[in-house]
Amino acid sequence: MSPTCVTVAEDVRIPAGMIRLKCKSCATVLELDDAFAGGTCRCSHCGTIQTVPKPAPRPMPTAPKPAPKPAPTARGRAGTSGATPTSGLEELAEVVTSSGLAGSGLTGQSVFTPPPGKRERRRNLLIIAGSAVAAVLVLAALVWAFLGGKNEAPTPGSGGSGAATDSGVVPSGSSTHALAGPSFADFEIAGKTVVYVLDRGDASREYFGPLKELTLRSIASLGKDRRFLVVFWDNGEPTEGVPTTPLPATTENVAALRAPLERVIAMGRSRFAPAMQSAMAVNPDDIIIATAKAWQLDDAFVAEAMQLRGGSSTRVHTVSLGAGQGGLKDLAGKTGGQFRELPLKHLRDLLR
Repeated sequence: MSPTCVTVAEDVRIPAGMIRLKCKSCATVLELDDAFAGGTCRCSHCGTIQTVPKPAPRPMPTAPKPAPKPAPTARGRAGTSGATPTSGLEELAEVVTSSGLAGSGLTGQSVFTPPPGKRERRRNLLIIAGSAVAAVLVLAALVWAFLGGKNEAPTPGSGGSGAATDSGVVPSGSSTHALAGPSFADFEIAGKTVVYVLDRGDASREYFGPLKELTLRSIASLGKDRRFLVVFWDNGEPTEGVPTTPLPATTENVAALRAPLERVIAMGRSRFAPAMQSAMAVNPDDIIIATAKAWQLDDAFVAEAMQLRGGSSTRVHTVSLGAGQGGLKDLAGKTGGQFRELPLKHLRDLLR
């Protein structure tokens, strides 16, 4: 059944999607949905059935024309009065903008490139700065090598270096103490028979490994014409393999002493008197006492040591491992010996 067309005035604007036609019988202006285009409809005025025409194609929308570009200025062109000379970069930027490159992924990137002269100067500055830094580093290395070589004493017959460890004796072949002749740490030893009396109590544990190495180096500095003996403060532990009588300080005897010394450890409470008695029994020229508990050693300690020394002319040198003097300084002064405080850092420095 054909739809009925609605009558509408000719001067009324119809909405989009509607068709307007004039009845072929009564000339009444009719309106209906464009979905019926190509079909038939009935006039609502006279009832005549007629064909609905197809609507004319709608024109495609066109993009608005771009606004006209301003005429290029005469800025930077030769021969134009009042123009400011430029390098041509403004014109290059206008060409890039007008060509569409600004929206092709180059947004946010600088299009300015320094002139060749500036690039050359920048590169030259970088080369000069790099050369200056390299020269300073080379000069610093030479100064360090020169001063370091002067401050480090050579080791006879050895070219290596070693560091002290808290658990035992450092490897042999390290540089010895600064003095060239018979010495312990930084003081000389003049006697022919030297006894080292080392505290192996718990208080000396931190120093004990470097102390044993320093003792080995001191023995090596004596030479084959002098004799040595190493005695430990008594802590109840055996000292297997450590000689109990003085031996010549030959290379072979020093090497044989290393392994037994490595097995001796610092632990527990230690007593000085038995070690001093063993030392005085061989009638030495020099005794070196090293302990980390100087703060415990008072006048009673000095009196005991002097009594054990008796009327001997033995020089007693004393070393405080760490800080403190206690009775050690007094004992050295009474016997013509020397006293030293030997902090752990200094002790390790002597072994470098």
